[in-house]
Amino acid sequence: MHAMPSVAVQRAAAIPTLAAPALGASWVKTPPSSSASIRLNAGQSLLQAGTHGPLWRVVQGWFVLTHDTPNTAGDRHVLGLAGPGDLLGLTTLDAATYDASAVALVPATARPETSDHLHDAMRLYQSALAQQARHARLMAGLRTGPVRRRLGCLLAHLAAHGQPLERERLPALKELARLIDATVETVCRTLPTALSEVQPSDVSSANDAPPAHHTSASALGAATSLAH
Repeated sequence: MHAMPSVAVQRAAAIPTLAAPALGASWVKTPPSSSASIRLNAGQSLLQAGTHGPLWRVVQGWFVLTHDTPNTAGDRHVLGLAGPGDLLGLTTLDAATYDASAVALVPATARPETSDHLHDAMRLYQSALAQQARHARLMAGLRTGPVRRRLGCLLAHLAAHGQPLERERLPALKELARLIDATVETVCRTLPTALSEVQPSDVSSANDAPPAHHTSASALGAATSLAH
């Protein structure tokens, strides 16, 4: 039985792409007509590792980034969590295949990110570098300390980026447990207390994604030096 292609693979088949060389790297160029957002339900796949497609930006909701190879328990290893403003499919900046799969954690919206000019490409490189640093700090918080602290870190991060914390609108218990590397039973017991204690304002401003259209001259210079 053949696996069904991801939403992005199906949509990307209709999106002409052009890899253009710049500063020793490449970026995906997409026409304005392909910039329409797409909506996914929780559990739907946007990207599939090993396939080609455009760069995407999360408009709303959350995506879990995973390896395609499951662990001994049958779960896919979590690589990161992407939310509003984040880029998905960063390896396309070098005209490579996706190195991770992205599955909607809650109902989510994403749109192809265009890069038609050198300045756009450098802006995207700078955003990608900053995003990787933020994600590394977040994942450290989700995997360090007692379950109550890890779950609180996750809930605070979600709330600080617009995710409602009503129980019926949160990700499934299994997904929360997978993100913080805990058992479903432990998360079920800990969740009510964690929800009552969460303070979104405690989330470090360093975790907040900068506006996509703002790129300083120094940031562009740093990205340029990395591209050489």
